[in-house]
Order: sequence, then structure tokens, then C-alpha cells
Amino acid sequence: MILEEPESMSPSGIPAGPDPSTGEASPEVPNHEVEDLLARLDASEAKAREHWERYLRTAAELENLRKRAQREVENAHRFA
Repeated sequence: MILEEPESMSPSGIPAGPDPSTGEASPEVPNHEVEDLLARLDASEAKAREHWERYLRTAAELENLRKRAQREVENAHRFA
């Protein structure tokens, strides 16, 4: 999935804070939180890939079952 980066994003991918010239403090995300979020993202992506592969296998199995049942009905009519 490709997301467009907002204009306020810094090159590091962390949202840029307010302009330092205004005197407002820039909200910083602690490094451990970023690492935790990246780890959770990786785990979620792996789980999504696993579910997608399981879906594809199940869909293929269902299609094979449908074809097998159709062949059996045709054979039953032919040799009945």
C-alpha cells in the first residue's frame, strides 16, 4: 500500500513539528516507541501475508472441489 506523505513530513518519516522560530516545542517521538511501532507493523504485515496465502489456497481448493463434483455428476449421468 502506497501512502502519500503529508507536506509536514520530515525526511526521516516522522511528522515535522512546529516551526522552531515560533518558540513552540517540537513533539519528539521516543526512539523506542518508533522501533516498537515498526516491529508491530512488520508483524502485522507478516500476518496479513499469511492470511492472504491461506485465502488463495482455500479458494483454489474450493475451485478444485467444484470441478471434481461436476466431473462426478457428469460420470454418474454417463455411466448410470
